[in-house]
Amino acid sequence: MLMQRTIKVAERDGFLRRSFPCTTAMEFGRGLFRPGDPARLFDPAGKEQPIQVDALRTWEDGSIRAAAITLPITLPAKGEGICKFEYGDGAAPAVQLRNPVIVRAEGEPVEVRQGSVVYQVRRRGFNLVDQVVFNAHTFLRPGARGAVLVLKDGRELLPEGEAQVRVETHGPWSARLRVE
Repeated sequence: MLMQRTIKVAERDGFLRRSFPCTTAMEFGRGLFRPGDPARLFDPAGKEQPIQVDALRTWEDGSIRAAAITLPITLPAKGEGICKFEYGDGAAPAVQLRNPVIVRAEGEPVEVRQGSVVYQVRRRGFNLVDQVVFNAHTFLRPGARGAVLVLKDGRELLPEGEAQVRVETHGPWSARLRVE
């Protein structure tokens, strides 16, 4: 069954916003919206925009109870508008973002890619952003230590051991990795 909701958007800082990604939380009834169900968003002008839906909580049956909805907003300074959100059975597949954020979590290292920019996070050894690549050119020297915490007495603390890398959000607007 096709479901529709509205999302009120407002620009309060006094700046023109063009495709400015915003995130809002939304609750859903049991069984109404399942992971993988199509979802679409229409901006205040009625134009379909790419959307990202990240489940935050699920019901016992696996359907989405709460989700973070990331959408692009174009509004004039101090402007307001209403977006239409469609989801569930009967919703057409969403329009795709031109340069989506893509996460490849299998293997070593984990990669987050957007267009020609790639961030790599290793699970072993240095476990923060290990490498940034743009058009085949790297931005860190091979063997660079990366981030180091320097204590007041001059001692340096470095990440060591194996890291647990968990993908929390995976695109197309944003991706978040939790590294522990």
